[in-house]
Order: sequence, then C-alpha cells, then structure tokens
Amino acid sequence: MNLIDDTWIPVRRHSGIRALIAPWQIAESDDPVIAIDSGRPDFDDALFQFLIGLLQTLCAPTDELDWADRLDPPAVERLRERFATVADAFGLDGDGPRFMQDFDARLGPAENDIDSLLIEAPGGQTKRNNADHFIKGGLVGGICPACAAQALLTLNTNAPAGGAGIRTSLRGGGPLTTLLRFDPQARRDGQPVMLWHDLWLNVLTRQRFFGHWHGADDARAWFPWLSPTRTSEKNEQITAADAHPAVAFWATPRRIRLDWSSTTAGHCDLCGAESERLVQRYASRPRGANYTTWLHPLSPYYRLKATSTEWLPQHPQPGGIGYRHWPELLFGDEASTRRPAAVIVEKTDRVLGEVDPQRWNTGLPLQLWAGGYDMDNMKARCWYEARMPVFTSGKPEVRKELRHLSAQFVEAAGLVRACLGSAVRAAWFARPADAKGDFGFLDRAFWDATETPFFRLVQTLSGIDLTRDASDALRLQARESWLQTLRTTARHLFDLWADSGGFDARKPERLAAARDQLGGQLNGPKLRTVLGLPVPLNEKDRKPARRARKESST
Repeated sequence: MNLIDDTWIPVRRHSGIRALIAPWQIAESDDPVIAIDSGRPDFDDALFQFLIGLLQTLCAPTDELDWADRLDPPAVERLRERFATVADAFGLDGDGPRFMQDFDARLGPAENDIDSLLIEAPGGQTKRNNADHFIKGGLVGGICPACAAQALLTLNTNAPAGGAGIRTSLRGGGPLTTLLRFDPQARRDGQPVMLWHDLWLNVLTRQRFFGHWHGADDARAWFPWLSPTRTSEKNEQITAADAHPAVAFWATPRRIRLDWSSTTAGHCDLCGAESERLVQRYASRPRGANYTTWLHPLSPYYRLKATSTEWLPQHPQPGGIGYRHWPELLFGDEASTRRPAAVIVEKTDRVLGEVDPQRWNTGLPLQLWAGGYDMDNMKARCWYEARMPVFTSGKPEVRKELRHLSAQFVEAAGLVRACLGSAVRAAWFARPADAKGDFGFLDRAFWDATETPFFRLVQTLSGIDLTRDASDALRLQARESWLQTLRTTARHLFDLWADSGGFDARKPERLAAARDQLGGQLNGPKLRTVLGLPVPLNEKDRKPARRARKESST
C-alpha cells in the first residue's frame, strides 16, 4: 500500500456517504469531502495533522496574500501531481523505506501484538495480571493496512511514555493540539465548507514555518524514515536546531516495523472491512529518536516562569477542555507564561479579517478545536476534545483588553466553583475536609452550566472598541452580569445537589449552615475584587468612615 496513491483515509462526503480516499482527493469539488470519519477521535486528529503536514511541507504559501488566494482548493490533478513527488516515501510495506517505520529491516522478531499500537490498549503486565477490567486486551487481533497506517501515525503523533527507553512524541506523551476550523454549519457562497478549507486554515507561510533553516530541504530531510534511524542509545537528542522544521509533522520516536510476513485474511477488528492482509504483529526496539525543545505549530506551550527560556508543551488534564481554557488557548496570558499555538496566533485575526459577511450564512464561521489524550504516564485516562467559538479583534489593544476581561471571568468562575464544591461537601459531611470520593461531577456541572453565558458575554464584548472611555460602563455592566450568572448558577446547583443525599444523611441545620456559607462567599469582597468590581463598605467599615468625615468637617 502507498499512502499517497492508494485510498486509505476514511472520510465523510457532503452527501453523507462514507468513503476511503487518497490524500489528493481532498480537493475534489464533486460531492466534496467535508470531514475525516474513522470512528475514532484519536485517528481523526492524527489524520487531520497528517494532511496539514503534507500541505505545509509541499504546498506552503509564499506569503499571506498567496495563502488567501489559495483558500479555495486547487485543481485535483495539480494537487495529485504535487503529492506524487514524495510518493516513494509513503510506502507502508515493501523492501524499501516504510512510512514511519524503522530504517533497519532487521529490527528484530515481531513479538508485539498489533493491538499494542493502540494508545488505550492495556500493557503486557496488565494483561498478565488480569487487570484489564475496563479495556480488555486481545479484542484486536488483526487490522487492515489502512487501519495499521492510521494506528502507526496516531502512536507516533501522541506517543506516551512506555518504560525504559520508550520515547514519547515530539511534544511529549499525549500532547494537546489546537486547530482552527470552520463551523460545520457554515456555508460560503451557499456551498458547504470542505475539509480542504479546514486544513488550509492551519497552514503557515513558508517564512513563518521554515524560518531561517539553511540545511537540506528535500524528502530525506523531511521524512526521518528515509535515512538510518537516529537513535538515543547514548541519550542523543534531536532538537529543532539540527533537524528540518517539517520533522515536526513526521517525527518517529518509536522504532517499529510492521510484520507483513504473517498476515491473514478476514475482517479488520477496528473498521470491520474485509482484507486479504490483516496485520497481526510488529517488531520494535527501544531508544528511538529523542526529540527535545521543539515548538510544534499546532500546540500551545507554557513555561514555569516568565524569565524561563524553556517552553513546555501543554497536555489535556482530568476534567476535560472548556471555556476555562479558552483565553489562554486563544490569547495566552498576561504573565507571559502561556503561548498559543503558532497557527492560532498567525491565522485568527487574518481569517476573521477576510470574512466577508455577504459570502457567509453566519457572522461567526470560525471555531477553535482543542483535543488530545489525558495520559497518566503510559496509561490513557481519557480522550478530550472541544469546539469553541472564536472572538477577537484585529486591534492589538482591543485584543489585549478582551484577553484581560475573559481571563477575569474565568478566574472568578474558578473561585465560585471551589466555593460551590466546599459548600456541598459541608452540607453532606460532618467533617467535609475528610470527605473521600470524586466530586468532579460538581465541577463539570458548573462549567457546563456557565459556558453558554460566558461565550455570549465575550461575543458582546468582542464587538466593542474596548480601548475607548465610553466602553467603561459596558465593561462594568458585563462584570456585574457575569457575577450574577455565577451567583445564580452556584445557588441552583447547590440546591440541586446538597439536599440529594439519603434521608438518614440529611441534617437540616448542616444544610442551612452550608447554604449560608456559600451565600457569604458569593456576596463577599473576594469575588468582586477578582472581577475588578468596586467593593461596597459593610456596616462595620461605614462607621469609622462616617466618623472620619464628621471629624474632618469640624
């Protein structure tokens, strides 16, 4: 199988038909491809990045004007010819170099079951100890070549830790990826948004992506598997300074070769398709390429303090992805310890500036997509992803103020969420500090209930010139509105959950005390301070103030 020439990428066309396509078919306009549809979100994400990588490596625009001119897809044959120039590097099997596989054909015996390519699969020790309670081992015994390619790609893109010498991906184990995408319901000139449009949104100009790279600029420099494997037997590292920028999309930290000598016929255990060659095993070896200090264009980064020079890739955490992450993923933070993905920084304002309301059926066609694995070392806890609207401004000063306001809203929401959790535990338990168990459902309920009001409020603010003095009253009104939303939501969720325990556990006096505790926190000065709102003087503070005014008047 050749991954440029053959059909292997599962997609959904505008008509609803699901099909397998070759990469160049993303430019087809007759019943166009509108989405990748493998049935697995991790495969979908990896395939999306694969196609962006092809476009970035082979079709990067010269400048922003060139990028805008090419927002609509090229002629199919033209794209096919361009991709065909690297087809020799994309063979999945055969005697020569193989896509994302080790250069050494004698890597070793094929001792690994094929399901080990799947990130969520239980490890060998887990299966030996019969501890694979939730995700059973042995359910995937053979997969078709198309799924084998997808699994191999997904593993190298997200590679988690796996024991001594098992290298993680270029962005660490289970990186967070952020992309720009069009609203699936958007229509441009009455036509559906194609997968091409979503992909092209995330392609940078040559100068921005390739920078000042002066080394080799050919397939051997782009695709690591075309050359002898750069290992880390002696803890060698591969940095962005000594490898082509395109390696960000094609890194191969795992030393793997699929075993094509012992395939069997049957139905693929992942997609169900019938195949004459189901891959069952693969060979592997530790201490593959060890990538460090890279800045991938599709990932956000953080550093431990503003003076640090080391940027670390962000990773999804328990609890999922939501509006509480939105300001940092889109704008970064005021402390300069968070930086959005390069494509978010470079493209957001540019694309919104290009949006002609006359050509779109919606004034807000752009979305921020964020997703990735939440990993606990080598164990996949969950796959998280989220789509969120994009609101911003082409004026740096306005964008800065919008970042500040949205970050304030998120900080205040985090404070109220903590107060809500504390109050519910106080209602349920005589000693809430000693309460055991997972209270994450309270957090999720709170974030879900406040997400729509948050984006509605930010959308309103994004349409205002926040640098003008006339906007002061509107900003104050927005802060007061958000405060009221947080108070109302917290009280509602408290009443919903606090009195929901068993009859024997209910203590009216404890419930009343917990409600008073929450009310005091919701109406206290700390929340108003976080939101930048004036804090009214309480009665105790008013008396000294009145005395001071009286004394000053005599």
